[in-house]
Amino acid sequence: DAVKLPGVKEIDNGLFASLTYKDRTGYFAKVQEIITKHHILAVGCPKYIDYEPQQIDPRKAVELIHQQGGVAVLNHPFITNGKFPRPYRLINDEELRIIRELCQMADQVEVFNGQNINFLPFIGWFNIANEMARKLAVEYGFKGSASSDCHARFEQVKTSGIYLPND
Repeated sequence: DAVKLPGVKEIDNGLFASLTYKDRTGYFAKVQEIITKHHILAVGCPKYIDYEPQQIDPRKAVELIHQQGGVAVLNHPFITNGKFPRPYRLINDEELRIIRELCQMADQVEVFNGQNINFLPFIGWFNIANEMARKLAVEYGFKGSASSDCHARFEQVKTSGIYLPND
């Protein structure tokens, strides 16, 4: 059973809800970030996609999302997992080839990731990754999405959101 929170109205059971606070309404959806070599966001999948992190091919992840009728978003396409002491790095040419394949399969590309903003000052300035993602989205005809990707750095939450006009 879902916890009833003030101002929350479930629109689609377990998948989509609204939150009204001080006469303003926002919406949120059930999502799961699938951690493959390239991160894929599963939006609106009724069931949790069970997998071993880093052991699933990102193309297979997109297929599993689509099998549930979900939307597959290619997250931070130009950043991937690194090795200690740098947890993230820019992708290489082989990884770019896979990103291009994923652009032909995915439903959307993330063009702004809050985690990319000055991740590690002077060491991991990944602002360029967001700019590269915007260009990739244009090339493949995507509108682009945004997220904070705040796994541990909660100040990142306020850096992004997807705002749509009421109409």
